[in-house]
Amino acid sequence: MKQKEEYLVELEFIKSWNTTVLDFMSTKIPELKDFSEITKQSLSSYSGKVNKNVLLGFRSSYRDINEMAKNLSPLDYEELNKLLLAKFHLDFTDIDQRINSKIASVVLLGRIDNEEEYKMIEDKVNELCQNKEKNPTIDALNTLLLSYEQSSYNK
Repeated sequence: MKQKEEYLVELEFIKSWNTTVLDFMSTKIPELKDFSEITKQSLSSYSGKVNKNVLLGFRSSYRDINEMAKNLSPLDYEELNKLLLAKFHLDFTDIDQRINSKIASVVLLGRIDNEEEYKMIEDKVNELCQNKEKNPTIDALNTLLLSYEQSSYNK
């Protein structure tokens, strides 16, 4: 029962966070209004339905919507960060620090243990590849991704 309660708390947090980000973004980028409404309806339709697959889907939407927010202008991004900090007591900087900490743990361990870690590292590689400079971290992370793919394929 405790795990279901934890899932429900996380689902509600993600729903609220995503709704806040989408509402803000649709005021700054009117073309996102339809997408925002459809996504919020989808999130609402699953609220309270607690299972791991729904939670994984919510986490994926959370990552994707946070990634979309990075396309805001620097001023709008900072305004959204302030809004998130006021409402949730954390912002994108906190989220990035948590992700980087988790990635560092995976690198230290030397392996990816699940799909969620895989997706997190894959997203980080994609982010690092946006920078024109060669980053040795990319090679290390790609090696972990490849090892996970090969081990998953052989199962």
